[in-house]
Amino acid sequence: MPKAELSESLRQQNNQKMMKAVMKARLGEYARAIGFLDGVVSGDKASKLAKNLVDQWMQLAPETRAATNILVLDNATRITVNANVRRGLQKEGVIAIQEVSLKILAPAGLTSEERRMARLYSKGQVVMFNRDVDQLGIARQAEYAVVGFGRQESGREVVRLEDQQGRIILWDPRRTRASMVSVFNVQDRGLAKGDRIQWRLATKELGLKNAERGTVERIENERATIRWDRTGERQEIDFSKYKTWDHGYAETVYSSQSKTYPRVFVLAPVDSPLVTGQNFYTAITRAEFSVTLWTENRADLAEKLKRNSGQKTSSLEGLDLIKRSGTEARLEREAARIQKEHDLYDVQRRELALLRTERRNRNRGSEPKGLAGAGLRATETLTALIERMLRNQPQPEISQPKQPDRTTEVRRDRGRDR
Repeated sequence: MPKAELSESLRQQNNQKMMKAVMKARLGEYARAIGFLDGVVSGDKASKLAKNLVDQWMQLAPETRAATNILVLDNATRITVNANVRRGLQKEGVIAIQEVSLKILAPAGLTSEERRMARLYSKGQVVMFNRDVDQLGIARQAEYAVVGFGRQESGREVVRLEDQQGRIILWDPRRTRASMVSVFNVQDRGLAKGDRIQWRLATKELGLKNAERGTVERIENERATIRWDRTGERQEIDFSKYKTWDHGYAETVYSSQSKTYPRVFVLAPVDSPLVTGQNFYTAITRAEFSVTLWTENRADLAEKLKRNSGQKTSSLEGLDLIKRSGTEARLEREAARIQKEHDLYDVQRRELALLRTERRNRNRGSEPKGLAGAGLRATETLTALIERMLRNQPQPEISQPKQPDRTTEVRRDRGRDR
């Protein structure tokens, strides 16, 4: 089938250095890719680097800040950077000093398999489902608090959930697809006029997508008016009901996928388990014109990126017990078998075309009628079967021609005689 292939990045068309950095990162030449970035800050511990990044971001003009995104690898660092940025902006008067204390739902970070294990849930967590579960009376995107645990008659452990009306539900996580479940920890956040927020869960009722950003224009008690970046529209939200948000100054590399910014600041501590070649490539390709990198040691970072590509492998692949299962490896490994199947298909296709031609000729009157025709077809079919067996090729299913019912013909003859 026709295909289209994107062979070069389109974001960095107006910056040759960035295009070279992206190209080298795509080829796995990370040391050279780092060399093409606009700036690399190193030589300190990760905590000092994070503070240095925030200080440099605060020194930018307001319009340049708005065009410069801060990317980090994990949520813990994101929370720390956001807190430092907010303190700086409050000193400048960009954010109001008076703020409202709110509860938010922060992702608990459980994997798909962990979400299916009742023992890994904790009291005080909140569970939300993205679909109704009719047999349990669970409503989509309603909050259900984890209040304890129990056991079924079979001995299987279940989670005790409490809805907002106080009803207790015994829920077995193994009976619900993990993709339907989101698990959150309840945390405190302050929100003030001028704050930047990021939505953390797609919410159909509000028309909001995951990772959307906006600015707080007004806040009173638990209700705030938000102007969203994507649409420019203002929306009033009740934060006592909708809690899946957080401060939106820094964001993780994961949530930045598919987005584009003029400039990017990237914090990449070498010791972080999330420092991988894939995450590094994603981070630097978010920027159109400029990337500045903060890391303890650029040589150590380049070496770790080479070791940790970020590509997922199976257990056997990770132990080098089998070859990689990519398309090229499979084609190389299975080349002989694939060619044999292609050859067999060509033979069968030609035989089928010949058989269709013979049938068309028979339909034009060249085929004997009645029992003679049926016998001829059976003989030809048997001959073809024998030839296939001799060639040691797979045998297709053959439908035998229907023999005429002699008893019926005799009865008809007797009826005519009478």
